[in-house]
Amino acid sequence: MSHECKKQLLQHLKHQSISAAILASGWLELPQTLTKLQQHQVDLLHFDIADGYHWPLFTTSETALKQFDSHVFKDVHLMVRDNFEMAQKSYQSGANAITLQIENAQSLDATLTFLKDKTAEFQGKSYPLLIGLAIMPTSDIEVFTRYIDDVDLFTLVTFDLHTGEKLSAIELAKRVQQLVNILGERRKDKMIALDGGINDESLAQLSQLGMDIDWLVAGSGLFRDHRLTERLKTWPKHLQAMQTHI
Repeated sequence: MSHECKKQLLQHLKHQSISAAILASGWLELPQTLTKLQQHQVDLLHFDIADGYHWPLFTTSETALKQFDSHVFKDVHLMVRDNFEMAQKSYQSGANAITLQIENAQSLDATLTFLKDKTAEFQGKSYPLLIGLAIMPTSDIEVFTRYIDDVDLFTLVTFDLHTGEKLSAIELAKRVQQLVNILGERRKDKMIALDGGINDESLAQLSQLGMDIDWLVAGSGLFRDHRLTERLKTWPKHLQAMQTHI
């Protein structure tokens, strides 16, 4: 798969402000939710797959991916005991991007090797499978350094799943800048995402700060109070404000 093909995919994704954790919208409202997302050109859907082993979180399995066709980009975040097995299953179920939690060292390198050079269908075309790493707020951002060549998407989790403690907007901005500095000239070929606790209140604070990120992973904060349409209009503006202040 050519470098140019991946470049085209990344350029498309850099115009997506939100990776919508679609299962937070509720199954009964799923058809209407997908229609609204499509109307606002949001085709990036986020799926958390967690088995409760390392973190106090238990979510759906990889089978949920099969409910969505290749017209949407399936952004999968694994927080599981066995990276390798679940990465295989997620890939076979149609994932377009697979992000591993860097704190879970079990088979991490072997899983990254397995994912390398894989392809996935998106909107009628075969593209490289994107590989991601996510990091908890208590982990040293420098651990990303050795993986720069292997990873396309770097995700900063904004709160500690064990304690619920959340980074302040200023702390998060500093952490993003650390990552940008680590990436250096490679930044243009990489994606940076924020995941966790994204809502109207946190975005109002973050938009006052300069932050070089590509998209926001959002679930309940996006869908709550039946204000999805409003947020699909206003949240991209918050992200643009962050980028303007860089």
